[in-house]
Amino acid sequence: MTRSDDPHPIDVVGIVGAGIMGTGIAQVALEAGREVVLHDVDPTAIDRSRESVRSGLARRAARLAPDDAIDAAAAWVATRIERLRDVPTLDAVAAEADLVVEAALEDLELKRTIIAALDSDAPPDVLLATNTSALSIGAIAEAAIHQERVVGLHFFNPVPLMDLVEVVAGTVTSTT
Repeated sequence: MTRSDDPHPIDVVGIVGAGIMGTGIAQVALEAGREVVLHDVDPTAIDRSRESVRSGLARRAARLAPDDAIDAAAAWVATRIERLRDVPTLDAVAAEADLVVEAALEDLELKRTIIAALDSDAPPDVLLATNTSALSIGAIAEAAIHQERVVGLHFFNPVPLMDLVEVVAGTVTSTT
């Protein structure tokens, strides 16, 4: 299947939570050429995240680029950073993204609140994911009206160095 054949292309990744995990997820999405919209209730977390992503991308580019390609590496970083935007509200994340990854603290009620808000604001074809390693996807998804579009994406830390993400379906997560 080519990307153009995909009935659910993911061009824009929304991330709720600009901590360590949200920042790492943003970096790998940018490395993959996606646009990222990032939201956090703490504006300073957004600033820290943006700087961490910039330095992470620069380290990645420096490792991958030959010594005579410094300008190309800098341009690669700049084009990725241009695709990172912060948005002020959850409904803005839901409206702009094809996939939203909730990466808030590992607190069931907080995750349920965020997923419920995203579910009510997002168009029907937006996928909603929670980044959790211990909480029940079903318990989080129960807060959503459209539970079938909620999935767990367990990224491993440090996200940019771990080529691994565990996909966890809830009890009613759709397979299409």
